[in-house]
Amino acid sequence: MLIPLGPMPIAVAVLLLVWGFVGNPIPVAWGTWMTRVIPGDLEAGGGLQVAVIQFAITFGAFSGGLLFDLSGWRAPLLLSGALLAAASALAATATGEASA
Repeated sequence: MLIPLGPMPIAVAVLLLVWGFVGNPIPVAWGTWMTRVIPGDLEAGGGLQVAVIQFAITFGAFSGGLLFDLSGWRAPLLLSGALLAAASALAATATGEASA
């Protein structure tokens, strides 16, 4: 949404605020989940969290850069949007199964 709304500073500010409110609680939720699931291995869980995040950053930068070089600036944005939608659908499915 940042691309079509780019010329509108207020809309961009609202999108960034929403992103901040949605994204910032994730580390807290992850830590809370780990304390409940692996209370005796929190250090190992934290190490795994750091490793997964670092891998995701590295792989995302590599694949996004490669896609940018091959197809231009829109391709990485479209791919990231598609991956976000797929991850959201997977999370919703997993959440639905857990509560059933």
